[in-house]
Amino acid sequence: MTDSSDLPVIDMSKESQGSQALGWLGDWSHGAIGILSRANISGDSKYDTEQDNKILTAVSHILHDEYSNRVLGKFSGFYYLICWCLCRQLVHLLSASSSSAPKSFRPQCLVLTGPPNQRPALVDFVGSFTKHISLMICGDIIMEQDRQTRTQETTEWLVKWMNKRRVRSFYTPFTADSLRAGTRHLLQASGLGKLKPNTLVMGFKTNWKDSSPESIEDYVNTIDDTFDSNHCLCILRMMDGLDVFDQFDSEVNQGFEPDKPVENDDQQSPERVSVDDISTKGDSDQIKTVFQNDQGKKTIDVYWIADDGGLTLLVPYLLTRRKNWRSSKVRVFIVGDEQNMEEGRNEMIALLKRFRLDFNDVIVMTDSEKRPHAKSLSRFLDSVTPFRLFDEQQEGVSLEELRQSAPWKISDKEFEAFKLKSERIVRLNEIIRRNSQQTALVLVSLPVPESDCPSALYMAWLDTLTCGLHCPAVLIRGNQQNVLTFYCQ
Repeated sequence: MTDSSDLPVIDMSKESQGSQALGWLGDWSHGAIGILSRANISGDSKYDTEQDNKILTAVSHILHDEYSNRVLGKFSGFYYLICWCLCRQLVHLLSASSSSAPKSFRPQCLVLTGPPNQRPALVDFVGSFTKHISLMICGDIIMEQDRQTRTQETTEWLVKWMNKRRVRSFYTPFTADSLRAGTRHLLQASGLGKLKPNTLVMGFKTNWKDSSPESIEDYVNTIDDTFDSNHCLCILRMMDGLDVFDQFDSEVNQGFEPDKPVENDDQQSPERVSVDDISTKGDSDQIKTVFQNDQGKKTIDVYWIADDGGLTLLVPYLLTRRKNWRSSKVRVFIVGDEQNMEEGRNEMIALLKRFRLDFNDVIVMTDSEKRPHAKSLSRFLDSVTPFRLFDEQQEGVSLEELRQSAPWKISDKEFEAFKLKSERIVRLNEIIRRNSQQTALVLVSLPVPESDCPSALYMAWLDTLTCGLHCPAVLIRGNQQNVLTFYCQ
């Protein structure tokens, strides 16, 4: 048995200790976190002897307290279970130096929401698979020129907004010169020990075609920095955009310039509301999103194009553990050839069974290498034409000078170098629109930005992959860290 000196010493009276025990009993639901944070996604969990001894010691200190037993005697069995769960979580958090295993991986999310009430869909989506089991931090990057317009009352009101929405999340405002700088600092400084973000979640830049070149570069560089820092990445795109209303006079997150606001039938005269008046709006800001609805028997379609460690499969599994998504079916689409289609499908089904993922169907896409239709290809070319240099038509100007004056633009050489990949992305979008028009959610493997790929071309890829859908789409990519474990008999 481990000596009790290994545990933190808390000196308090019998009365206060019993009062805290009552408080723990009142928050009994948090005890489940102790099991979920250590258990595998299938429910099996193993602990080493040293940690179990620490847990036993902590529980014995609590249960042998005379005052606690006198107050909670009739709940002794239930109280013992709750104390056990809480102590497991305590030992787990204190053991931050131990190496993390795939079986204990959870997406700890830093969400670039700006003010959370402006992007409730982004908040609700992440909360759907992090609540009670992992970390969620809403990051609000405030530009330096807008720092004075944000008061402490605004921050407090936004926290109350999340509490009223029953979102289990921290809210962290941060002042920075750009989206890229603010995100980099938040990824490094947020959290503590094992409670640190390992996944960045952000909204899709819907109006990238009309944005400034610096804003596009900033957005793409933020994605690039996320992968360089060994973090996972999710990008959520909604059909009508993420910004439900634009009530701040100041710009927030210039990397996410406001989309067209969704009209609210209850508001006869949509007027701009200053930051100082935000706390007076009350319940009108609790706008319901699609992620709060019961999805019924709709499907979640996963297009697993690249192996990223398993995050693309883990997120839909965690969603189906929630009440609103419990009846949803998950379909997995993989790339394959027609000759070995059945063999590839059976291998994928066997792999999912070893991962203990109860997904409903596996579909092999045998036509992903075909050339896209002329109409779809023309739509893609129209989207990138304003960002092309057309250097062959430039007289008296060298390519180097053109690149220095407009580094975000696409030269003819670069366009030809990425032509095949662009056509594959256009073709994949055709397949997604053909199969997933009536689904509840679509998840697609996110292309990794290449060092020699212009930012405008990369944004055109992301736009093309998810355009034309009538449901939320998530571009997702892990950091190659294994987040799923095989079942071994």
